[in-house]
Amino acid sequence: MKALWSAFAILLLSGCVSPGNQSAQRLELYYSQEQTTLTARQKDDITALFNTAPAWTLDVAPSSHEQPFRALLISQQRIKAIRQLAKQHSIRLNEQYQPRQSADTVIIREP
Repeated sequence: MKALWSAFAILLLSGCVSPGNQSAQRLELYYSQEQTTLTARQKDDITALFNTAPAWTLDVAPSSHEQPFRALLISQQRIKAIRQLAKQHSIRLNEQYQPRQSADTVIIREP
């Protein structure tokens, strides 16, 4: 009986603490400096996100690579992998370059 009350209290407290239905969903992807492809976990997370809405915005930061041209190529390759997943799921993407965003990140968010 004590365990039942404890479980009930935990469920009640977690319900009060959880953010509930957020108005804006987002997923932040962090890449290693030379990483150009998505990891299996990143693919799964993106797919789950894409299953919730038909359109998303990509906020793309530059790569931290020291050679500017190489940094641009790396960023383009990262976006290409996300574009391919979006195409597979019939998702519309709006891409925005964010030079002040943390390097080596892509944020996928609701428009």
